[in-house]
Amino acid sequence: VVATSKSMAAQSTKTVVAGWDWSEIDIEAGSNIVLSSVGTKYIKAKINGGNAGAATIINVMDAGTVYVPQAVGFSTTEDGDNMSIVWNFPNASNVIIPSSLTPSYGHIIAPNATITVEGGNYNGCLVGQNMTINAEGHLWPYKGGSLVKPTSSQFGVLKHVNGATPQSDENFEFVLEELKNGAWINLQTVSNNGEWVNF
Repeated sequence: VVATSKSMAAQSTKTVVAGWDWSEIDIEAGSNIVLSSVGTKYIKAKINGGNAGAATIINVMDAGTVYVPQAVGFSTTEDGDNMSIVWNFPNASNVIIPSSLTPSYGHIIAPNATITVEGGNYNGCLVGQNMTINAEGHLWPYKGGSLVKPTSSQFGVLKHVNGATPQSDENFEFVLEELKNGAWINLQTVSNNGEWVNF
């Protein structure tokens, strides 16, 4: 993920400079740009070109704490049908979606950052080190082609029984499913090992 994030930024062909808070900047759908947003917190990015179907990558190279602009200027359903906007933050340590800029549209890649969604709702997938989400989320898949490649992953969850680690005779089954073409498909079924459930 770290290598992909850096690679996307290296492929950018244009730099767009943000103006001031609450300003609206123009970005062509299907482009891969660097957005210079130093010192600005509330930005609106107008995605031009009809809809969000074209693979659009917006790289924000700032380090430290950065804010996700609000994507406007296109029409999409709440579940993000045909959406392929990617916000890429390869250097950030904190990425914040302010509640005043939601609904937020676009997938966020911030491999070294804690992502915070302050409120409202967001539409897209989030990839980061840690997350604090105080919002409704719609995690629809990326549909922009080969710029972001699918990969496999592992993750674990903790299972407690009445606030404590399960005893040796307290085994549970957990199912990981995918919603595809209107039906839930079982991807994996696992049992807990003590308090850990590993997919």
